[in-house]
Amino acid sequence: MRRWVYQCERGHRHAPWDAKQQLLDKYTHRVAEMMCRLAMQLDFREAADELLRQGIEVSHTTLHQKVGEWSEDLRVPEQVAIQKLLENER
Repeated sequence: MRRWVYQCERGHRHAPWDAKQQLLDKYTHRVAEMMCRLAMQLDFREAADELLRQGIEVSHTTLHQKVGEWSEDLRVPEQVAIQKLLENER
């Protein structure tokens, strides 16, 4: 997506559209929440494939990293019981 990004003489950057959309990194809040919810139901590779079908290109490693960073802020874990996974399980 192309958008206006302003930079002052001191190097500070401001992107009004990003601020208005409340982006988390480069993703909207809705997309970030969808990424977290898919990662709860599928493994990261399957979730990345499903996101690609929806037009959102993200690698499984990036998905894993971002979900770990965002999940607490988005309050997704409140809806999932904590489980201990055995080797080779999701």
